Amino acid sequence: MKPKEFFRRWKKGMMELTPKQMLKSKQAGQIGTMLGVTFAGSYMVFINKMWYWSLAFFFIIFLQVLDFISTKQQLKQIIEFEEVMKGD
Repeated sequence: MKPKEFFRRWKKGMMELTPKQMLKSKQAGQIGTMLGVTFAGSYMVFINKMWYWSLAFFFIIFLQVLDFISTKQQLKQIIEFEEVMKGD
């Protein structure tokens, strides 16, 4: 497949994503970011003895957790809305 064809298909697929799919992928990205920041922060703080970075890493993880909770609530609302629209 040529790059032009790949990007055409990719763009078409991205346009057809549902809000539920977007939120699920956002959650996966947030979990990955939290893990990455945790490991990088642990390395810098405990191995390189850069204790002053611990506050910055804590703040970044705190913001990621808040964003994750917000995304989880949005996803829950979408799922509840879909159940209501099905009509039990």
